[in-house]
Amino acid sequence: MVDKQLLKEVLGVALSNGGDFADIFFRRKTKHGHRHGAGRIERVNSGLDAGQV
Repeated sequence: MVDKQLLKEVLGVALSNGGDFADIFFRRKTKHGHRHGAGRIERVNSGLDAGQV
């Protein structure tokens, strides 16, 4: 979770420097995968990417 007050401050700075519009975008992506062979699961992996673009 992102601090709402921090978001307000960041947007305020962006707009105070001459901007007419400011946007903040966050992304959260989960990944899951498995590899199998010879009738059995050989590897299972998962991950989480979180951040901003």
